[in-house]
Amino acid sequence: MDKSFQYVDSKRIEDKNINELIGICKGVLSDNKINEDEKKFLLDWIKKHNLANHTLVKDLYLALNDKDKNLDDLKNTLITFTGGVTPSNEIKSMSTSLPIEKDLSTIEFKNKIFCLTGKFGSAIGNRKVIEDIIVDKGGICKDTVTHDLNYLVIGEFASDDWIHSTSGRKIEKAMNYRANSSNLKIISEEQLLKYL
Repeated sequence: MDKSFQYVDSKRIEDKNINELIGICKGVLSDNKINEDEKKFLLDWIKKHNLANHTLVKDLYLALNDKDKNLDDLKNTLITFTGGVTPSNEIKSMSTSLPIEKDLSTIEFKNKIFCLTGKFGSAIGNRKVIEDIIVDKGGICKDTVTHDLNYLVIGEFASDDWIHSTSGRKIEKAMNYRANSSNLKIISEEQLLKYL
């Protein structure tokens, strides 16, 4: 079998497994709580499907494995991983907030490179309007995640184009760059709006 075909096939299976994990996590959250049996099931499922070190799953796996993490904190991690509850039937899914910078003190614009992903629900406007404001403040907007990217901005709502219901390839790629000592910051639409 051709190695490139094997890679594509294994990537497709991995994507399917991540989508299934998101669905399982949403099912676990359906009663708004998590118990020890569900925690153990999720840990075993992630191990069985070889996702413990996957960029999108690693933080969830570490939280599930953390003996000091109480079940309420774990529930919040699951909510973050799945994007939480959608505000209306018109929106299929919220974006994941698991990779978002927790301690963001400022956003620099001058000569910094930004990439936006997801759907933006801001009162300011859509993605194009927000990109124009970034450019007016001296920033540079690109369509793809690259090594020189400074900020990936995740819109509040998931995109229909994303490979997973709560995240896409741009988020996955940015998380990989950030894990490998990149200065890239992954921020939310809400965080960006505070500095516009």
